[in-house]
Amino acid sequence: MAKEPDNLVLEHLKAIRKDTADLKEGQDRVELRLASIEGHIAAFQLSETRQNSELDKLRQRIERLEKRLELADGK
Repeated sequence: MAKEPDNLVLEHLKAIRKDTADLKEGQDRVELRLASIEGHIAAFQLSETRQNSELDKLRQRIERLEKRLELADGK
């Protein structure tokens, strides 16, 4: 028969502590990945805002050219 631990409760507590540490480590990795994703989303939104600003500037320039060349369709 296998040798029983001296203190079964202590062995269970050690196992629970190890499981908790493993869960904490996994949670830390998930938090790092989430922070990375959030950073990428923020950068994407900033890029999109800049592109929209550039498109607005180009649209205004085209409208001025159309007016100057009398190509505007009356908008």
